[in-house]
Amino acid sequence: MLFAECGIPVPAGRKVETTAEAVAAARELGCPVMLKAQVPSGGRGKAGGIKQAADEASVQLQADRLLGSSIRGLPVGDLLVEKVVHYCRELYLSFFLDYASEQLWLLFSPRGGVDVETIPAAEVLRIPASLRKGLKWSALRQFLAHHDLGGMSDSIQRFVGLLYQCVRENDLLLAEINPLFVTEDGKLVAADARVEVDDNALFRQDRFSTANAPRRDKSEREIRAEKLGLNGFVELEGEVGILASGAGLGMASMDLLQQAGFRPANFLETGGRISADLVHGALNLVLEQDGLRGVLVNLYGGINPMVEAARGLIAAVMEKNPEIPIVVKLFGNEQEEAWRLLETAGIPTVRGIETEAAVEKLVGLLEVEA
Repeated sequence: MLFAECGIPVPAGRKVETTAEAVAAARELGCPVMLKAQVPSGGRGKAGGIKQAADEASVQLQADRLLGSSIRGLPVGDLLVEKVVHYCRELYLSFFLDYASEQLWLLFSPRGGVDVETIPAAEVLRIPASLRKGLKWSALRQFLAHHDLGGMSDSIQRFVGLLYQCVRENDLLLAEINPLFVTEDGKLVAADARVEVDDNALFRQDRFSTANAPRRDKSEREIRAEKLGLNGFVELEGEVGILASGAGLGMASMDLLQQAGFRPANFLETGGRISADLVHGALNLVLEQDGLRGVLVNLYGGINPMVEAARGLIAAVMEKNPEIPIVVKLFGNEQEEAWRLLETAGIPTVRGIETEAAVEKLVGLLEVEA
């Protein structure tokens, strides 16, 4: 593992892909163990992606539940089985690149764990980490002394230095350790972590540059969207699906829905290569999302044929037969024929260029259903 290779203490662990491998790893490490879903998402613990197992029977049960499941929309294909670490305190430590200031920053807090977002600002140290000048160690020492960690100042500074070196050597945009355990014998262990590598540096980071490896930061539907040829599809956590023909239309639709009190369930833009098959597949993806209450379709036919878009929408509606309202606003190339096709199929249509009218119509239908 990356941290271990950089000299950063981590729990003993094994990466596994099957339940049998998880049981074997637990037997080798010795129970109790932690089972951690390997998905690139924060908040895995709250989402049910981290479980403790006291014995091999529990390992088998928890591994069966986790493998093949979904955590925050991301499929779980493998697990990290780790030896349980007995600790007396949780800290927080990270380095991150802030694009606004074009600066690498160190964040440190004497409090870590699942509720780290609620930590008061006064309990978080934020100092710049210059790639040329290094860290302001005096600021870190003063902060540690003020928060009753002065006795651990040397060991914490050594740990911070190791992580800083890891960030520099591996072109990391983010290296977050949460929690950073203080063990019962006073040692520091990176209990859980997230890292993000700069894509622009992959040419010199061979260990991360596996061109044929599957993307682990995308959900199964987002991967299917790429294969369909959609310009962009991102799953969110709202209740109204969106299908738009451009990024601007998509973002405007999201903003207007938010203003009307509804959260977007996704971002989707088709780009300038609309066909009936593309729109059919796109609407199918949107309709498959959990907790959906309605769908807003917002299309502009500059170079896109709106008749083909209408045919694709009708095909998806006939196939899925959704019980939720779908409102279509399309404008431009072959719009009149597209409107006729949609209205004949019984799909609510807005004639005009204003997205506000489409949002108003959809909100009205949603409020009637409520």
